[in-house]
Amino acid sequence: MAWTLYLRKEEIPDKAHTFNKQLIVSPNPGGDKINVKFTLEQPFVVAFEILDKEGKVLHSEKHRYLDPGSKEVSIPTARFPANVYLLRGSVDNFSITRRVILE
Repeated sequence: MAWTLYLRKEEIPDKAHTFNKQLIVSPNPGGDKINVKFTLEQPFVVAFEILDKEGKVLHSEKHRYLDPGSKEVSIPTARFPANVYLLRGSVDNFSITRRVILE
């Protein structure tokens, strides 16, 4: 199951709109890794963070994309105990958060 959060377009900066609409986390619930799929309309540095329930950053990584289009990132999660976490994806000055369940 994948979680998708939709916001009205006027609430989102135009250049980050597609990133928000297309940020998909699977599998969810996850196991040893989760895959994050998204689309970029222009080159960006994309950052991902996994946070615990208290908001503490447990994992962080950045990826530089020089070309627009569909992308996929695998994030290792085997070291995290079964629980509910947050995945925050950021481009430019915009971020979106998804709930992730690890089993």
